[in-house]
Amino acid sequence: MYDLTKFLAKSSGVNLVDHLKHVSRVGRSIGDRKLEIIALLHDVGKIYPAFQKELGSEAYQDSFMDSFPRVPHNVVSVFCFDKKKLVQKYNMQLKPTITAIFFHHWREEMTGLLTTNVKMKVFVQKVIEYRKIFDEILNDLNNALGLEGILKLDMTLLENILHGASLNDLDILIPPYKMKLSVPRYLSGFEDMSNIIIQSGLLKYSDHFASYFEDQENELNEEMVAAASVWQTDNREQIVLKEMEDKGITDKDNWQKRKLNSTDNTILIANTGAGKTYFAYMWARDRRLVITLPLRSAVNAMYARTAELFSKNGEKVGLLHSDADIESKQPGEFLSGFNINVARNLAYPNIVTTGDQIFPAALQYPGYDKIYAILKNSALVVDEVQAYSPQAAAVVIKLLKDVSALGGKFLLMTATLPPHIRTEIEPLVDKNNIINIYPEVFRGIKKHKLSIRLSGLEDSIDEIIEKAFEGKRVLVIANTVKRAMSVYEKLINTSKSKLEKSKIHLLHSRFTPRDRRVKEKEIEEFFPNNLVRKSGVFVTTQIIEASLDISADYLYTDIAPMDSLIQRLGRVLRYIRDEYKYRGEPNVIVHIEGRGKKSDLKITNAEVYPEEIILRTVDTLLDLQSKDRKDLVFGRRIDFSEPLDESIKADLVETVYTDIENTNYMRNFREALAILESGWMSDRKRDAQRIFREINNITVIPANMVDKAINTVKILLDNNELTWINFKEKVVSTYTISIPQGNRRKTISLLEDYINQRLENVPDRLYSYCRGIYVHRKAIYNDSLGLIEE
Repeated sequence: MYDLTKFLAKSSGVNLVDHLKHVSRVGRSIGDRKLEIIALLHDVGKIYPAFQKELGSEAYQDSFMDSFPRVPHNVVSVFCFDKKKLVQKYNMQLKPTITAIFFHHWREEMTGLLTTNVKMKVFVQKVIEYRKIFDEILNDLNNALGLEGILKLDMTLLENILHGASLNDLDILIPPYKMKLSVPRYLSGFEDMSNIIIQSGLLKYSDHFASYFEDQENELNEEMVAAASVWQTDNREQIVLKEMEDKGITDKDNWQKRKLNSTDNTILIANTGAGKTYFAYMWARDRRLVITLPLRSAVNAMYARTAELFSKNGEKVGLLHSDADIESKQPGEFLSGFNINVARNLAYPNIVTTGDQIFPAALQYPGYDKIYAILKNSALVVDEVQAYSPQAAAVVIKLLKDVSALGGKFLLMTATLPPHIRTEIEPLVDKNNIINIYPEVFRGIKKHKLSIRLSGLEDSIDEIIEKAFEGKRVLVIANTVKRAMSVYEKLINTSKSKLEKSKIHLLHSRFTPRDRRVKEKEIEEFFPNNLVRKSGVFVTTQIIEASLDISADYLYTDIAPMDSLIQRLGRVLRYIRDEYKYRGEPNVIVHIEGRGKKSDLKITNAEVYPEEIILRTVDTLLDLQSKDRKDLVFGRRIDFSEPLDESIKADLVETVYTDIENTNYMRNFREALAILESGWMSDRKRDAQRIFREINNITVIPANMVDKAINTVKILLDNNELTWINFKEKVVSTYTISIPQGNRRKTISLLEDYINQRLENVPDRLYSYCRGIYVHRKAIYNDSLGLIEE
């Protein structure tokens, strides 16, 4: 007789029967009886002696465990239940069930185990040799789990493998990482494909969620199960309507309620500050809401807004991005460690996240099916898709097509929708759900008068200072961190006699996470979206474009693509939503630095954008005044005679992005989409996220902060407080900056080398925490400017 209490599921000591019941309990709470049964079956292969030996259990004698080859437990599980009884008793579909169990973990070696090989034959021989022992244990598991005879060795399957067949030959499973979902859903086999992805994804969800609490040595109590399973909310729309009423938005002004045609796939085109988020909340109705935004700062702001709105009445809101656990340490936040980990499983009815946590699933890395299964049962909101690069936008489109094919629903909402993106998405949306509110809602609003100047931002320093001195809020947006720093320094040095230094601020991506959070709060405090008169200057980069709820009186900006430029304009007089015509001097100054003459003008201050899109933007703006590049070169400055009408801004984007098939921009977009739709996939989630972000960044500690960082590590060690969360908060958040790797290999060294030189008895986990962090020997950090390189 074997004692089931001695069979382990994890090295932490979690009992196998308990784990199976925990996962099944989560599965039952989110799915039907079939998912509950799959959850009970998925880890029965952990009775395999080699696995128990690996965990150091006392279930078997050591000499017995030594004779079994190492085979992943999820593979073993497939051989441990009666397929015929399963179908008869529970009406299960075999291929989705077996696939979900086999692939609930993924290792490279599993590809080989799908085909006939020596290890699989040895494994089968050993299992058959000790058949009585396995069946005895499986029978006990039947009784413990209430499975009534389902658990028993599948001798037919074992003998087929023994006689030369492979799992692939037997056609009993399909790797979920090899599926091409963009095929029409009416084709034969699509339903099976969909079921496989959903079953596999929901099993992973249940397993990961239960495992998290087991790893924390917690019982899976009612609160935890509720967090896992409450994917809906009953009163979201009522909460939103009450909020709008409290803010004085009348039924006449409530375009969100008027325009909401259905809760199916929807495209919403509305200008910045129009109230798109209210529409998103209402469109989601009672479904799980997953809101994605391109920038972390925008996500933090959206999370705060969503949490404040829906946490009042006990609703749950989760934040998901790579530094969410650091945010949980901030005073006044709703977040907690529990919230962060529930959010990582996408297990709250309201989730706010960066796109890189969701969209890389379209690259079908192992485990992507968990994201797809969750999105099938959710309302996915994609905010400001135009902010992504051409390649990243292609990934977004691929995911929307896949999720839509599975039956999921999305809302694509944006101030500007380039034609090439609209062309790909419109076939997924009923024509009545393509909503453009510019012509109706914003007719008669004219609040941005432009001045196009052939000069650099630094040429407007005196003018910027004068505006702030007069009590205005001035926003300055540079296209590069280097130029933002330079403008900020010149403002500080020039304004000494006129403007207090405390009224000039700088925000860009090369501050530490801790300092960046402080500066984001500063800009929201100094530039609130209302009439409050707080004068000052805020210098920043394009990180300001998406979703920060701020309002300035004047904008000085580098030239940018039309869609980005309109996002920047949206930060000027943002609070104005009624009929209005601005009658003053230009309040949006667009700077174009260039060399050359007339039509040969070479623009030099738009380094990070496609040249052809920038030139088309310039031409489109000048054409509004019946001017061209020659007029700009000759006059050096063109002031608009009238402010822009809000209703034409979407048309300006259309003009810039129409007929660009032969540009590098469109070639990059088309090539990326074609590769994705051909079935290309990533081997790892981390690689998929890197591809989506299109970065090759490194995390560095500047030379003048190394001693402080290592001293912080020493304090954590001395106080026995070295955990990943503490390391991330005290070291990563406080001393590191992410920068492009570029040609910096000769100026950086591994942090662990410095740790080894200065600390003794370093635990292995510290090396794990330090992985990927470098010391930049040729850089210093300044609280005001950020990272400065020699």
